[in-house]
Amino acid sequence: VDIVKGFCTLCKFSEAKKFLVDNDVDITCPYNALLGAYCSYGNLAAAKDLFDDMFERSLTDSLSWNFYIRCLCEIGDIKKALEVLCRMIVFSFLPDSTTYSALIIGRCKQDELDDAILLFNQVQQKCDVLDSVSYAELVRCLSYNEKIQEAAEIYCYMSGKQVALQSTSFDLFIKGLCAIREVKSAIRFLSLAHCSGTSYSSVAYYSIMRVLSKLEKADDLLVVLSRMIVDGCPVEEETYFILIVL
Repeated sequence: VDIVKGFCTLCKFSEAKKFLVDNDVDITCPYNALLGAYCSYGNLAAAKDLFDDMFERSLTDSLSWNFYIRCLCEIGDIKKALEVLCRMIVFSFLPDSTTYSALIIGRCKQDELDDAILLFNQVQQKCDVLDSVSYAELVRCLSYNEKIQEAAEIYCYMSGKQVALQSTSFDLFIKGLCAIREVKSAIRFLSLAHCSGTSYSSVAYYSIMRVLSKLEKADDLLVVLSRMIVDGCPVEEETYFILIVL
């Protein structure tokens, strides 16, 4: 496995495959290492050929199926991913949180957000969690499409599971809350961010301070500004502009 990963790190995929063939490897893990690398680099054709070869040799496991499904979802081919999912279930491999995470990415890439939310609800019912990439993509897409309540519910659940959200998605989420004047909720979610290990930039603070400025809540704005400074966010031109306008 380490040798295959080494070849893949150097982008020597043909050498990695030749190594497996020359040594007559008949266990799953090394092939999964190569399959995962193909998928990470977006080489769908090579991933499909390798997966089909593994399937014919009875070398596939749940990880193999999930790698292939994720690869299809990353390029937005949700239809093909669902076909592979059906085959996966027929061959007695049940979908898990990794599978759902992949499918949610596929749904988001097709702007099928209602279906993505349904998939998340299934994850929640199983008390599982999404991986960080699908979590960030789902919150980002919901926030961008002004489905702020849904994004808030997902954020609360994942924060309760101590899963951090990528800062760019969190900033967009806070911006969406502020756009609908839910500034109190936005401030509360900043505290949740600390608890779950989510980092955020000054963009989140600016979004909150702009709304407080429009509402002429100077005292609250200065409290948020103090917290921003304590958190180590730089006081830039945007901050001074908000204070001058106020």
